[in-house]
Amino acid sequence: WLLDLLPGGWRGDETVLDVGCGLGVMLIGAAKRLTTATAAGIDIWQTKDLSGNNPDAAPENARREGVADRVTILTADMRQIPFPDGHFDVIVSNAAIHNVYKANERATAVREIARVLKPGGPCILADVRHEGEYTGVLRANDVTDVQRRDSSITSIFFAIVTLGSVRPFVVVARKPSASL
Repeated sequence: WLLDLLPGGWRGDETVLDVGCGLGVMLIGAAKRLTTATAAGIDIWQTKDLSGNNPDAAPENARREGVADRVTILTADMRQIPFPDGHFDVIVSNAAIHNVYKANERATAVREIARVLKPGGPCILADVRHEGEYTGVLRANDVTDVQRRDSSITSIFFAIVTLGSVRPFVVVARKPSASL
């Protein structure tokens, strides 16, 4: 359902980056929506953040789902995304950025997302903490169309159960198109 939040829907020719791809759920979901492009996933494979998280799991899951030919997976840190400026049409991240524990380093990760996002490109960032940080950094880095998409009952449940320390959210943002 997160991937269905893509503004304007999927054309099938988007280049996609999944930041903190883990086992590949979002990466594979995006690849299934592609017809002529590829999806890349990056992760540093911390098992303390996700059980079974290792560099072999996502490629194997992509193979099992029949999209291995549309997926590239790299060991890379979201604070230093190894792609040029404006490289991706769409960027997604699900429950990954909060695993960077220092606020200034999370800000670096979100700045990197803004950097590699093409003008006119959207990003979907779903997480459990730090919504204000993410939206502030996006806006400060020219990703100005930022909207919260509430996960409703789930957000309320986690906020109550964790006394407010976990508040799931989804931010859908778009970098403005380059002016002519």
